[in-house]
This record gives sequence, C-alpha cells and structure tokens, in this order.
Amino acid sequence: MREMAAQHLDQAETLVGYAILIGPPSVDDYILLARIQRKQGNLDAFDRSLKRASELGAGPRLIEIERLLAQAQSGRIEGIQNQLDKLLVKGESDGQEVLEAYVNGCLASARLKQAETLISGWEKAFPTDCQPSYFRGRLMMFYGKNNEAATAFKSTLSTQPKHFPAAYLLGQILMQENRPDEALIQFRLSNKMSHNAASRIAEAKALRSLGRVDEARDVLQETVLLSREQTRKSFQRVGDRYEGLPAQMELGNLELAVNNYAAAIQWLDEVVIENPGDLSSRHARGIALRGAGRTEEAARELQAVKDARIALREVDRLGDLVNKNPDLVDERVRIGELYLTHESKLTGEYWLKTALARNPDHQRAHQLLSELYETYAKQDDRYAAVAEYHRQRSGLLPN
Repeated sequence: MREMAAQHLDQAETLVGYAILIGPPSVDDYILLARIQRKQGNLDAFDRSLKRASELGAGPRLIEIERLLAQAQSGRIEGIQNQLDKLLVKGESDGQEVLEAYVNGCLASARLKQAETLISGWEKAFPTDCQPSYFRGRLMMFYGKNNEAATAFKSTLSTQPKHFPAAYLLGQILMQENRPDEALIQFRLSNKMSHNAASRIAEAKALRSLGRVDEARDVLQETVLLSREQTRKSFQRVGDRYEGLPAQMELGNLELAVNNYAAAIQWLDEVVIENPGDLSSRHARGIALRGAGRTEEAARELQAVKDARIALREVDRLGDLVNKNPDLVDERVRIGELYLTHESKLTGEYWLKTALARNPDHQRAHQLLSELYETYAKQDDRYAAVAEYHRQRSGLLPN
C-alpha cells in the first residue's frame, strides 16, 4: 500500500477501514489494519483487529508472528531475538515488516550497534525500500552525526518525496545548523500529516528564527488548542521525543524573546507545572519573572535551576567514563537516575535502557524504570504492563 510505504499511517488506516466497511472483510484486511495500528502504538485496537482476523480464519501462527513483532517494536526484544532472526532467515513473514519492528525495538532499547547491523542488511536485501535509509538517519541522530543523518533523510526523500517523518527530522537538523529557511520547507511538507502538531510547532520555531514572530504566534495559538493525545500522536508519527507541553513552551519562549513578560509567564507556568524538571523552561520562566519585576520569585527559580545544574555536573564526569569504556553499566544507571531526578525523564529513560542493553538483569535499572512507568500509568494505562514487567525484573514486591 502506497500510504504505508510513505509512512502515512493515518491515511492508510482510513483506506483499510473503508475497504472493510464496503466488504466483505477478509483476514488480509484485518492483518494489514493490525500492522498499521501497531505502528501507531494503538495496541488496544491492534488486539481487536487480530481477534477479528482470527475469527475470520487467520491461522494461529500468523497471529503469533504479529504479536511477536508488536513485542519487538516495543523494545522488549530480550528473549525473542532468536525467533526474530529465524523469521528473517526462513522468510516466514514479510521481511520488511520484521526488519522494521526489529530495528524499532533496537532503537527503543538503545541497542544501537545491533540496529546498525540490521539496517545494513535491510539495505542490501531491499535496495529500493526507503525505510532503511530513514532508520539510518534516526540512528545517526542518536550518535550525534547530523551530516550523515541528513544524507540518509535526503536519500529517503529522493525515493519517497512525501515521507513526512524524514522531512520533519531533516528540518530539525537544518534548524540546528541555523538554516531556518530551508527547515521551514521541510516542516511545511510534514504539515500535510493528519496529526501535525509536532511539525507545526517546529514550523513556528523556524518562523521565529526568521523574525516572523506574528506568523509563529498564530501557528502556536492554533496548536495549543489541540488535545494532549493529538499532540502525543503527532510526535510519535514523526519519531520524535514527546515530553511536557511543547507548544506552550515555544509560545513562552516566543513571548519572552519579544519582552512580553506577562504572556511568557502565563505559558511557562503551565509548562513548569506539567514538567518541573524542564530546566530550560524554568530558566526562561525565571528570566520572564525578573523582566516583569517579580525579582524574589525570579531569584528562587533561577537558583533552583542553578542547583539542579550543579547536581548534573556528575553526569559530565560519568559521561566521560562511559565514552572511554562503553561497557560500563552502573555509571549509565546513575546517569539515568540523575536525569530522572533533576531534568528530563525521557533522557533518564534512555540512559537506563542503554544500561539494560548491556546488562538485562540490572535490578536498579529495572526499579527506576518501574517507578517511572508507574507514574506514567496514572495518566495512561498503556504503561501499566511495562511498569509491571520492570517491577518483576527488579525483584521488588507488589505494592
């Protein structure tokens, strides 16, 4: 399906749903729908589609393989790697589907070397597929190699000009290179997605960098009206990190840049309440408070940021050790714990996963992840199962 190849998952879901509606429904329809829903991260709908496929006559092995790919995609590939490898060797399932789920899982669990090996094999086995170059671009971004990442995303777009996630991530690299005019083109291309909050926020950043503040504000004022779920989906669709309230944060920074301190405080208050560990937003809020004449509040906020950054100095020391010896595990766990405590939960989660990629039985890493996901599960029950998995692996007793 053309929409699947271009990663237009929401459009693909609509088309398959329409095919099922006009009928008669088939096993193939529901398996395809389940795959789309898996890639969207909609596992409840994924389960319902597999159940319907089974009712229509899908064999148990087909259902088993689809569930295996869902587990792989989530990053829980420990214990199933041999099964995934056999699927690739025996050709029992669509090789591109297996590779995509496998690589996604490796990236999600910070198994970067394994991801690179799989991507290289993917490129050789399916030379006309645009997805391996897209995943290579994402991998290079993990490594901080933006030139190589940009080359990979451009390769993806040369094969599939409407690959919106590749366009979005290429735009992010161009912004880091201070090329907002070129980035704006990529963000506006990815705006054509059904869920486009992430690309619209990025568009606003590019507009602000170009001095087009009023246009940026208009974009953001529309974006903040979207639900959190719509915004979350948009970041998931483009393979980007989602944390806090990104549209409100950008509006706060925009208003601060033009000395609209009262408006900046209004937006940044929301951001800091949602994510107290966002040091950049807290620093911006402190500057806005000072600009508004609220000097005592500003001093407290800026001191809190300073204290957190002092605590994070340990990260620099530990990071140097890890760079010299990448196999260190306890140090990775400590870095993760420091980020969880003092700044970004997403960054902390990533470091803990890098530790588990090297020692899957590290109890402290499992404990910290269990506590993190239990917090998430209070607002989103999709995290309950993974929280329980890490709790069991940590050796902790039930609450």
